[in-house]
Amino acid sequence: MSTESGIKGENVWAALKGAGLPTVALFILLLCSIFFIPSTPEDDGHVRGAAIAMGFLPIVFGVLFLYFLILSAKKNRPLKFALLVQSVLISPIVILVLVVAYKGAGPYVALLNALYAFGFFSFVVGLGSWAWSKPKKNT
Repeated sequence: MSTESGIKGENVWAALKGAGLPTVALFILLLCSIFFIPSTPEDDGHVRGAAIAMGFLPIVFGVLFLYFLILSAKKNRPLKFALLVQSVLISPIVILVLVVAYKGAGPYVALLNALYAFGFFSFVVGLGSWAWSKPKKNT
């Protein structure tokens, strides 16, 4: 029985790239929501909301890092596999958005919100999947 770790440096680097790109994209989107939404001193709820969301970015980074590290456990997994797994993992979030929006606003708004949530999360995590799937050799 070997005590060597199965995690290699190129897998960690790929996981760092895969987790870092979506985290930076979310950070930029949150900054845009702060600076580009006009507000008055009485109406600054979006600034507080973005500040709270930025507090969760280290957790998002950690979860995505572990996700991409687990994806790296087996060699030669293609981008298509990562995108399929991400779609399966995003589905419960989208179903939650659908149910909550359906109770509050009806079926059409719920469907639009669910499609928006799926598109948003697919794009953000898809950036990380793309970065993760790039060649993992340090040349």
